Parts: sequence; structure tokens; C-alpha cells
Amino acid sequence: MKISAKYVALLLIVIILGGVLVLMLSGLWITEGKKVPTKITTGAYSGMANPGDIRGSYTLLDIETNFSIPSETIASAFQLDTSIKDAQAYKAKDIEEMYFNSGLTEGDIGTDSVKYFVSLYLGIPYAPEEDTILPSTAVNLLNSLEKITQHEYAALSEKSYTVNNSSMGTDQNKAIQQSSLTASTYTIKGNTTFFDLIEWGLTQEEIEEVLTFPLLVKSSTIKDVAEKEGIEFSILKNAFQNILNNL
Repeated sequence: MKISAKYVALLLIVIILGGVLVLMLSGLWITEGKKVPTKITTGAYSGMANPGDIRGSYTLLDIETNFSIPSETIASAFQLDTSIKDAQAYKAKDIEEMYFNSGLTEGDIGTDSVKYFVSLYLGIPYAPEEDTILPSTAVNLLNSLEKITQHEYAALSEKSYTVNNSSMGTDQNKAIQQSSLTASTYTIKGNTTFFDLIEWGLTQEEIEEVLTFPLLVKSSTIKDVAEKEGIEFSILKNAFQNILNNL
């Protein structure tokens, strides 16, 4: 029996739309730019939001909405100054910028630390990056809420970063935090990928608006794509940097 091309095309459309519907219902279909983390699909935590999918562009309100952890709790854990900005308005990347300017010399406190804190708070397994640490205030808070074992508390405390509490409320530290809200420390370089841009807060729509063509491979570097398309790298670099600086 010969099947018409029109019937085949209609069948393909139905299959594709059906697949998208299934993914949306399962939480695996996430619209670019939407602040909703993917869900864990296997194991005891299947169906729960994945802390590992938290991005630098997520506000503490986004995290509170998706993981039911009060914004004030996270702000307290990371010593964010809520007198100059509401806890819900801080972004995960603000934490990275603040500690980058705080004198931290060993380890890294940033978006991955937020992922790690959320995972420990909820008891969801997550393997942080090798250099990721937590501030001592976050470790102490997790311990006081009995979110971690004494063995975990000892291990986390050993690697934690202690900020001089007497200096956290000074004008100098407020200036550091205020400047982090307006000046991005994310600098586009030759090895910067499009995935980096998305992690830093850009949406795929914003990226494609600059490129003027669809972004197919997020792992590609901006420089490689510029060379392939015959575009001067500095043009794309400056355009994306301008967007980043205004986030």
C-alpha cells in the first residue's frame, strides 16, 4: 500500500508534538531563558528539581520557588547584605563576585557553592567541583538545622572560608557588594563558549539576536563561530560583553 507524502508529513508532526508534550509533562522540556531547573529522572530523587542545574542568572527567589529554601536563609548562609538589596533579588553570580573581591585565595565560592548548599540542605546528592568550598556561615547554618551529619560538618568546616564578621558590615564591604550588582566580572575571551554565556545569564534568544542565525552547538567558542561565519570576533565579543555588563 502506497502512503501519501501528505500523510507521512502529518504523522511526523503528530509524533514530534507528542514527544514535546511528554517532555513538558515530565519536566525535561525547559524553554531557554526560563528560570526552571531540569528534574532528576532516576533514583530515589526522581521528579525533584536538580540543584546541579542552578545557574548564575538565578535569583534567590528563583531558587526559593524551585527548591523551597527561603531566600533569607541562603542570604544568611552566604553573608549577603540585605540592607542594601532584598534577599530575593540577589543572583547566584552575585555571590561569586562578592567573594572574588573578599580576599579569598584558596578554593572557590560561587554558583557551584550555591548548588552544593542547596543539595546539602535538601539531602540530594551532588558532586561539587574540586575547588568549590562554602563559607563557614553556610556550614554552621546547615549544622544548626541538622541538614548534615557531624562527619560532614567536620569535613566541610575544614575547607570552609571564614570572613571577618566585624568587617562584613563596613562601608568597604557594602561597596564591594554594590559594585558587584552593576559591574560584571565575566569577561569574554577567545575560549569563551556559548554555554558560558548562557551560564552567565544570557538567553539563547539574546545570543541568536546578536548572531542573526540559529545557535546549533552551545559548546562552540564564540571565536570559532566568528571565524567560520566570516565575522570579526571583536564585533561579537563587544556585543555580548555589552549585554553581560547590563544584566
